Amino acid sequence: MAYSDRELLARLIQCEAGGEGEIGMKAVAGVVMNRVHATGGEYARVGQGSIRKIIMQPGQFVCASETERGVYNPQNIYNMRPEQIHYDIADWAIAGNRIADVAESLWFYNPFGPKCRSKFPSDVGYWQTRIGDHCFYNPTDENKLSNKIIKKLNVQIILYVAVREYANFFEDKPPKIAFALPIYTFIISPPAFRQDTFDSCEIGCNAF
Repeated sequence: MAYSDRELLARLIQCEAGGEGEIGMKAVAGVVMNRVHATGGEYARVGQGSIRKIIMQPGQFVCASETERGVYNPQNIYNMRPEQIHYDIADWAIAGNRIADVAESLWFYNPFGPKCRSKFPSDVGYWQTRIGDHCFYNPTDENKLSNKIIKKLNVQIILYVAVREYANFFEDKPPKIAFALPIYTFIISPPAFRQDTFDSCEIGCNAF
């Protein structure tokens, strides 16, 4: 059965944060939607504005996988039975609402302990706050800047190709566009590190 985006989000909310209370569930839903609306980086490239693609992106959410390390994972979205509150929160997040403290967060994880790491999933995210058992992380200014640069370069690449390939459209005199060099180099954005690599670990969760 192919679930709708709303159904997928409601199931993920219940699976990832069903025991975290309304605020905790809204915070997790906000992270998902922040990735959906990412304007640069790996989430923009892979997600392309799709809730389904963001949730089902390989290696991101344990709840979206039926097996983990070759072992059946019963805590998955297919085994969830969302209630009205989960649909309401999904609708709330899809409509653009966010919890203020995590309005820009792109990652969260459960440290299974009292302390949150200062950075997660690497140096691209800094600790913002903790809600329930989950620690939430915002992209660093450097990460935001790199994504803006990548987005601008991608636009330039598209423009360059369009002008080069369709010169006749401009009567064989394409307009001059200020490029230092023809851009053929692909800029690799910061990877979308596994969202909850540490959610299921029992040893070493707080070793970083």
